Amino acid sequence: ADGVEDEERVEYRAFNRGLTSIRELDLRSLKNVQILNLHCNAITCLEGLESLSQLEEAILSSNEIDRMDTIGRLPKLRLLDLSCNKIRVIAGLGSLVKLEDLALAYNKISALDGLQQAW
Repeated sequence: ADGVEDEERVEYRAFNRGLTSIRELDLRSLKNVQILNLHCNAITCLEGLESLSQLEEAILSSNEIDRMDTIGRLPKLRLLDLSCNKIRVIAGLGSLVKLEDLALAYNKISALDGLQQAW
């Protein structure tokens, strides 16, 4: 896995590593991460993500995630990419007060009800 630190942002990337859970990561060492990119793994849920309180961008596209209701515990999140997953219901967006970018393409969403919470 690659940690990238520049003057402004702390980023962690782990592409195509076969991860099935965010908790497989050493979350304590990632506590200051602002950008998390776990594209193309086999992650099934978002549990553990809430411990990354500094997170501003979460890229979790091309995984096996089927629920997003725990995402609301990330008050600094501006960008959320959950495209190409198995999400059926949009939920948990109500407390994402800084959310600007949301990608949910190529999921199994049948209704847009949960989007009302975001605006």
